[in-house]
Amino acid sequence: MRRYTRRPLPGDPTDPAGLTGLLERYLLWMATHHYAQGTVLVRRVTLGKFLRWCHERSVTQAREVTREMVERYQRHLFYYRKRNGDPLTVTSQAHWLTALRSWFAWMRRERLLDEDPASLMQLPREEHRLPRHALSEREVEAVLAQPQLSRPCGVRDRAILETLYSTGLRREKRWACTWETWTASGARCWCVAARGTRIASCRSDRGRWPGSRSTWPRSGHASWWRPTRPRSS
Repeated sequence: MRRYTRRPLPGDPTDPAGLTGLLERYLLWMATHHYAQGTVLVRRVTLGKFLRWCHERSVTQAREVTREMVERYQRHLFYYRKRNGDPLTVTSQAHWLTALRSWFAWMRRERLLDEDPASLMQLPREEHRLPRHALSEREVEAVLAQPQLSRPCGVRDRAILETLYSTGLRREKRWACTWETWTASGARCWCVAARGTRIASCRSDRGRWPGSRSTWPRSGHASWWRPTRPRSS
C-alpha cells in the first residue's frame, strides 16, 4: 500500500490570500464535506507539488496565478521525470490537473477569485490500456495455495488474497474494511465502506468462507491488519 509522508507546505499559512492558507482551507472544506481521508491526503500531496512549483517562481498569492501559468504547469508535468527517469503516466498527469482544477473552482465558488485560471484547462486524453498479463487459472490456484491454512496467519493471508482477487477492490479500499463493514446472508456478502457507502456486493460459489470467524487473528501480531471477510466469484 502506498504511503504518503506529510511534508510541510511552503509559504505562510496565516496569509488569507496566500496559496498556502487557501490550500489548508480547501483541505479543511473537503474534510468537513465528508470526503474520504485518503482523498484529502492525496489532494494535499498533489496540490502541494503545485504549491512548491509556484514558490520556486516567487508566486505566493492566488490572484497571481494566471491561465498561462496553469498551461506552463501542465507542460511541466508532461516533461517531468521521476527518480527512475520515467515520465509521469497520462493518468497521473490527469489526476494532478484534476485536483488543481477542483481547487481553483472551489476558490471561485467561495468568491476568493474574480476569475478561475484553470476553468478552460483541457486535460490530456487518458489511455485505455489492457492488462499486460492476466493470470491463468492454474497460476491463480498456485498463488492462493501459498498461505498455510493450518496457521491463523495463513487463514488471514488467504482471506486477503481471495478478497482482492474476487472483488477487484483496491488495496486502499480493502484496508479500510473492518468486521463491521461486512454483512453476510447465506453466500452473499455486502462490503460497506467506513463512511457508509457500499463498495461491492458478491456471491460465493463455494458457500463458505476460508476459515471460521473464530480463527481470524484479532490482536498482537495482527494489530496492523484489519480483517475482512473475503468472497469468491
